[in-house]
Amino acid sequence: MLLSTDQHHVKVHRKSYSSINALIGKGFFVPVAKDDTIKGICPTATYRLQDKADIALLNDRTLTINGAPVNGCYAHVPSPAHNALVAGSPTYTAYPGLDQLLTSARTPTTYPDYLTALINEIVKEGAQPTRAAPMTTPSQQFRAQWLPDQTLLHLTAGGDYYCTLSFDVRFTRVSRVATPCAVGLDVGLSPIAALHYDDGRPQVFAATPLVRPDMQTLSCKGQALLDDITYASGRQDAEQVVRHLVYSASEVFAEHLRLGDMHRRYVFTSRDRALQDFHQSWLPQYLWAAKIPFFRVASGYTSTECPKCRHTSPNNRCRDHFRCQQCGFGGDAHLVAASNILRRGRRGKRR
Repeated sequence: MLLSTDQHHVKVHRKSYSSINALIGKGFFVPVAKDDTIKGICPTATYRLQDKADIALLNDRTLTINGAPVNGCYAHVPSPAHNALVAGSPTYTAYPGLDQLLTSARTPTTYPDYLTALINEIVKEGAQPTRAAPMTTPSQQFRAQWLPDQTLLHLTAGGDYYCTLSFDVRFTRVSRVATPCAVGLDVGLSPIAALHYDDGRPQVFAATPLVRPDMQTLSCKGQALLDDITYASGRQDAEQVVRHLVYSASEVFAEHLRLGDMHRRYVFTSRDRALQDFHQSWLPQYLWAAKIPFFRVASGYTSTECPKCRHTSPNNRCRDHFRCQQCGFGGDAHLVAASNILRRGRRGKRR
């Protein structure tokens, strides 16, 4: 069994800033030195929760600290972490029937009007106490335990607060391919992941289509629930990629992408935010827990460079198709990118 510590950041809603300032003023959060191990946030100030503070998850959008609500999307974490949050929160409530609702949303034959009626009915029924995290994927390999005393708050230069939740993650290997291989990983929206192994094997993971009801037919609570369903669907797809990599990869190479490098659509919907979280945060932490080496390689031109003759041109790619204008090599543009990522990673390690 392998043990590691994962950290996940949740942006706090502005309406909770007064609560946070009051908690800091009362000494429930105390300033700490800048922690360079915290990735993805550049805070001007960081605060750690005091041991005497009482903290629990009330629902997927409300964390209570000494009775003060701190609102954010706390379900926007991997399944093991969400399960751990719920297990450590005896006051947690959720709408009943969410797992069946997610299944319906991921079933192409479901009518949008039926999904709308189902969402409205669930919201009308109201949240109920439960000890099981809804819309998560059970894992036999990854088990998390919430560490409430390691909760952090970060204040950014823009005046925003982020909450960092910490977890002990235990990894127990269930199965493993006989000969694991190095793999190049290209991430996106369609497909969400293309893999190229160093033995030449390709693997592509497509996003599950979602039935989308008209937002105008839903109440505010219904729209928030649909947002959670959409994120949970993206999480399921992303965690399928993780399971495959843990089973078959000896080391993983992916592009070093910043949000500014990504198309706006990549972070436009909840599903896309889940895939973004997967690439930027969950993937390296999952692989670290499984002791699978993970490396970032330089981004740029991965899908327009020919893996055969190295000729690079924007004309080599047309949407999802690749055709080298110099040597005629053709293939799937996403798999070409994964192949180039793998080559760059292996070349970088030899230097």
